[in-house]
Amino acid sequence: MVRCRPLLVVTVGVAIAVSLSCGPNQPAPSIAASVDSLMSELYDQGYFNGAVVVGRGDQVLYERGFGLANVEEGLPFTPDTPSHGASMAKTLTAAAILILEEDGRIDLDDPVTTQLPEFPYPEVTIRHLISHDSGLHPEAVYFNTFAPQADKRTNDRLLEILAEHKPPLAFPPGSAFEYSSTGYIMAALLIERATGQSYAAFLRERIFDPLQMNSSFVRPAEDSDWNARGRSAIVVSRTVRWSSSISLSTGRSTVKEDSTTPRTTSTAGSCPSIRIRCWVRRRSGPGSNHRSSEASTDPPSLS
Repeated sequence: MVRCRPLLVVTVGVAIAVSLSCGPNQPAPSIAASVDSLMSELYDQGYFNGAVVVGRGDQVLYERGFGLANVEEGLPFTPDTPSHGASMAKTLTAAAILILEEDGRIDLDDPVTTQLPEFPYPEVTIRHLISHDSGLHPEAVYFNTFAPQADKRTNDRLLEILAEHKPPLAFPPGSAFEYSSTGYIMAALLIERATGQSYAAFLRERIFDPLQMNSSFVRPAEDSDWNARGRSAIVVSRTVRWSSSISLSTGRSTVKEDSTTPRTTSTAGSCPSIRIRCWVRRRSGPGSNHRSSEASTDPPSLS
């Protein structure tokens, strides 16, 4: 285990913010020097390979790549290398839902069935999907139980499984918190139904373009269909294991772009200001209604 001395590293998107503290009699090192020392040590010990951009306000204080982005071709990792955002990109799926609410196309407290009539849980609302309290199980549980031999695991196929088998929820909606990729997969489908656009096209039109996120795109779900050469356009998958609209868990952008994207936008009619909502829940502990759903290599079955 690497001890990070007097440094706290917090990951937001794929950018890194660093909080520094020094002893009362020690001169404060520059942020750039401190970050470079920390990340160089982690890289040298084999704990880090990637890019780091540290900023304050609109000013970039430090940027550097470490190691290779493509080992076979010897391509170096730089702050401009497109990187997989993983589930941190669910933030944009939630933002897209809130944009639709501001447009008047949906209401957060409407049942999901208003947009996805085949969805078998009329008690689950749109708000439940993006608040991680829908009661839906992890998507791997549904596929492993009802379609273990499926070659293609797509959003549409997951909805078909739910509609066909109607597996019971893990808990009544709104009664507990459990991190849910399935909820965000349903949210991605809901965005497509409500707009008549692909998930990727809606994000490009309403989020990426207004915020000048020119390096961000929704990639094909199979890495073999994509290479780290800085492709900037949205890439829509044709035939993949997971469809490209899967809750932006397949989003990519550069570390530098994530760290320098404007905090607000006033582009009329494109990306309205979104009211910030917080659903505060207690952490796990006595009397808590938080459920743990950490991913495992062998998810449980519903059977």
